[in-house]
Amino acid sequence: QSIIDEYISKDGRIRYYRHDKNMGATANFDFVLKKANGEYFMWAAFDDVWDPHWVASMRKGFERKGVVLSFGRVAAVDLGGRVIRDCTAFHLPENRRLRLVKYFWLEEYSGKACLIYGLFKTRFLLQRKPFSKFRAQNFSDMLFVFSCLNHGLVYIDPSVLFYKRMPPEKSGKASVISRIWNSVFKMDRI
Repeated sequence: QSIIDEYISKDGRIRYYRHDKNMGATANFDFVLKKANGEYFMWAAFDDVWDPHWVASMRKGFERKGVVLSFGRVAAVDLGGRVIRDCTAFHLPENRRLRLVKYFWLEEYSGKACLIYGLFKTRFLLQRKPFSKFRAQNFSDMLFVFSCLNHGLVYIDPSVLFYKRMPPEKSGKASVISRIWNSVFKMDRI
């Protein structure tokens, strides 16, 4: 608490909220977005790390017309910070249908869920369906990103890295049956 108070006293832009009980990830994602008031918005997980120029690079993505989400490349790291998989930067086409189909079929281990941690324009996000409205126990992040991709382009800067911490049990590929179940049967929530 003292660390938080120290930073709040140094920077008036920092706001701190503490809930009496754990709201869960979905409700928390919705809560922090509703509190946003800047031009840009980015969710952040406590254990992930970005390259030093991550945000500046992401802002450049919005210089391009039609971009709704700006992101970089993903490197999956173990709990010790060692890279266990350097995910190649994926390209999502400008054509809306092709973009949606490609995202839909990307393997989960490709880093596609990490797009939720990219940079968005706040106004755009506030016009989207909230996480809680997807009524999904899991995969709300990918459903939300899929919904965003329906409305515009993704800018990917492969020169900057997002380091996603992966617990050991999540570092491998999903089975074909698991991938089909997670991709096809969860799509009714979009």
